[in-house]
Amino acid sequence: MSDVVIIKKQSLILDHLIHILEKQIHKSVTAYEPGNYQAVFDRQTLPDTILIEMENERFFEMVQLIKTCSHKNNVQVIVWLTKSLKKDQVAELFSLNLDGYFHPEMEQQEISYAIQTVFNRQRYIHPKIAILLLDEYLRITNNEEHRPIGLLTKREWQVLELITQGKTTRHIGKQLYISTKTVTNHVASILRKLDVEDRTNAALLAIKNRWIII
Repeated sequence: MSDVVIIKKQSLILDHLIHILEKQIHKSVTAYEPGNYQAVFDRQTLPDTILIEMENERFFEMVQLIKTCSHKNNVQVIVWLTKSLKKDQVAELFSLNLDGYFHPEMEQQEISYAIQTVFNRQRYIHPKIAILLLDEYLRITNNEEHRPIGLLTKREWQVLELITQGKTTRHIGKQLYISTKTVTNHVASILRKLDVEDRTNAALLAIKNRWIII
């Protein structure tokens, strides 16, 4: 059985990875195309190390493979990120506490250093991935509202905020000291400007876009 399994598309980078592992680290390597990842499950034993190219297309399946491998003692897991991944997917991979996070723009010298680092039982995170994770963390933890200028009037924002709190037309009117007819007119204007069909969708849109924090 091979010491290292690589799941990655054929490329010069793959050839370089295999060369480093076989010639410098002295490991036996088996490479699979991403579409043949199931072959790893068919092995009698898991490898000591697995490197997986992560793409948006097979993200869920690859995460399941990672979890299977990471639950086994002493199996090192390295992910090779691709540009197709979204920030939240990168954050999910980071939460798995893996051994290596490789960036698609790594040069050959960086790849050699990263592999040596992982095989020295140290975690490797490429600097660009660290910055990406920080941006995602700040986005998630940022509790400030970001309202587009000119989309709604000040009064309409007040009405929309109360809508997201589940207030009825009567309660909104009472809290803002305006008539229910005026509230109804404001709601109609909000729905038209946001291009949504009802109050529920208006509230969902406002919360999703962090125009209103609840």
